[in-house]
Amino acid sequence: MVALRAEMDALPVKEEVDLPFASKATAEWNGNPKTPVMHACGHDMHMAIAMGVAEILPRMRKGLPGRVVLLFQPAEEASPTGGARRMMKEGVFGEHRPDVVFAQHVSPELPVGQIGVRRGPITGASDRFKVTIEGAGGHASKPHQTIDAIVAYTFRDPVGPEFMAPPPSAPVADHPSHESRKMG
Repeated sequence: MVALRAEMDALPVKEEVDLPFASKATAEWNGNPKTPVMHACGHDMHMAIAMGVAEILPRMRKGLPGRVVLLFQPAEEASPTGGARRMMKEGVFGEHRPDVVFAQHVSPELPVGQIGVRRGPITGASDRFKVTIEGAGGHASKPHQTIDAIVAYTFRDPVGPEFMAPPPSAPVADHPSHESRKMG
């Protein structure tokens, strides 16, 4: 048995194109009952593909060596409480357990008409986490003496693996500083 999985959730994103098929739908999201939603990330295409498979497969039934199950997964982006985890908890494979599941994702990097297949995980996962960062301010001319919470938050280090003292001819900081003053 083979399963083809398509996610069907709309995301809390306002579609900002002026086209006749643009989403005008709203849904409850984080307590706001009128949050604009759309099928971003290709979810509309995933559903269209799965529905096309559902229409075509019955005509091919005699030539198929096994069974095909279509999985329409809600709440893919609602980790950790939604998506596949919730479906598994509710017993989605209780009666029909597939040997393999094909999860699809639209990939604009591939040429039209070409598909890519890979065993195992291939895309990232949606999850939620809370980060608390504490820093210590300082002067832009001495970044090696600070703990820059903004740099830590963005998970990147603009200077290198460790802050180094700037050379005597260091460039001027490109951000405002409370300690700025006009030099004569």
